[in-house]
Amino acid sequence: MGEKARAAGLIFRRSRQMVPLSSISRILRNRIYTGEFEWLGTVYRGSHQPLISKDLWQIAQDLMDGRYISKLPHTGGTVRDFAFTGMIACGHCGCAMVAEIKKNKYIYYHCTQNKGRCPERKWVREETLIQQFSALLLKLRFNWKVYDLVVRALKSSLAVERQEHAQALNRVKGELDRLNQRLEALYIDKLDRRISDAFYFRTSSQWKEEARRCEDELLRLNGAGESYMDEGVSLLTLAQDAHSIFEKQEGMAQRKLLNFVFQNCIWKNGELIADYRQPFDMLQETALKSLNSEHPKGYDDAGKENWLGN
Repeated sequence: MGEKARAAGLIFRRSRQMVPLSSISRILRNRIYTGEFEWLGTVYRGSHQPLISKDLWQIAQDLMDGRYISKLPHTGGTVRDFAFTGMIACGHCGCAMVAEIKKNKYIYYHCTQNKGRCPERKWVREETLIQQFSALLLKLRFNWKVYDLVVRALKSSLAVERQEHAQALNRVKGELDRLNQRLEALYIDKLDRRISDAFYFRTSSQWKEEARRCEDELLRLNGAGESYMDEGVSLLTLAQDAHSIFEKQEGMAQRKLLNFVFQNCIWKNGELIADYRQPFDMLQETALKSLNSEHPKGYDDAGKENWLGN
């Protein structure tokens, strides 16, 4: 190693001692050095001179997210999207869980520890995360008797929705008709000189604005179909089949399904914790109540499947 390289290494080690890792991470995450900046979720091109290229900045992001593989065969050091990178947070410090490949074969996830030393020191195999995600998806399943009950409830709700929809349409149509009649009468009064031009323009402008509001409401009501019934049944079917679908998929396809069902995924002390998104949270509660009704208090769980795994 040359003198310059040794000096650079010494400077880096000393800088780590003086500057917290969280500050270094914040600097490396800032895209302003590429000549761009982010405001309210939108990236803009700045007028300042870039210090680094966007490609170099992206490589830094991939490195920090654990997606850059330097020695994986047949990749040439390219970027790989691990299934759960950036999707799970450490339950101790809140940092992201990122992936690395060990022995060119096994994928492990660990806390980035960007905020400093973290109690979550153990690494977790991707297979373990898959098992625990699968267990959470399995909790969405309920028996077909409950499925039929929920579908009937949706159909009953649809009947009520149709009635309310028709009433709303009639109400808005009636209001629009009254406004149009008033505008016609107002115009006749103007022609007959029973009202001043100023009064006509002021009042007609107000009523025309109300009429436009009614027309917009009619468009919305006419465009509101009954698709939510089909969507509701589709969600029920997905909840029933999510576990088996997940088991048959791999990689990013699994991630897409999980992002649709879960949010706020956390890994802490060897356990995966996740919140169900709406309406899967309600479906999970329904499944749990169904399970409790089938197995009342005192039921022997010795023969039950171990959902959480090891």
